[in-house]
Amino acid sequence: FFSDSISPLVVFHHISIPGDKKLSALHALKAQLDVLSMGQYDIISRTYHPQRRVILYYTIAGDTSDIGFFTKICEAKSKHLTCRKLGELSSAKANGETLHHLHNFCLAKPSLSVTYLSNTLPGTYGVNKTEAYSMQKIRAYTTAVTSKMCLKSRETCNVCGAEFYPLPFNHFIGNTFTASCDYVKEL
Repeated sequence: FFSDSISPLVVFHHISIPGDKKLSALHALKAQLDVLSMGQYDIISRTYHPQRRVILYYTIAGDTSDIGFFTKICEAKSKHLTCRKLGELSSAKANGETLHHLHNFCLAKPSLSVTYLSNTLPGTYGVNKTEAYSMQKIRAYTTAVTSKMCLKSRETCNVCGAEFYPLPFNHFIGNTFTASCDYVKEL
């Protein structure tokens, strides 16, 4: 099913579950796990190809009372995903812990690439609060950073995302990206 000669897709996922938006947050999370379990999107054939194993490292911030929901999804998709919990944070606004783990991973394994995901879209710079869990956008950004094109681009660039913006600071739309660990370890 998967080629052993291709390195796994390593994903670091920051999961935020605020109490007042719990249902939206969980729906967004499920949409992302659906995309990850379908495989890498090929823009030419417009289909998904399950060519790589997916190792998902995750942190959960906020209301963790429904952690069983996430665990059940991981178990149901275990043919495609290996889920590994990194930690829980009590505040849904907590941020940065997942990126710290991603950086440490890259220091240890500079030859691999990593993908960073969040189930919440940033609430500033044009994305209003009602779009924080926009299923359509979250699915599109997740598909983009895990696409065959983005993963293959490692040969020509060191970071890839759906859309890059240089202002007000260098960032990718949706705060999702795939990058070579060789690049990340230098940050």
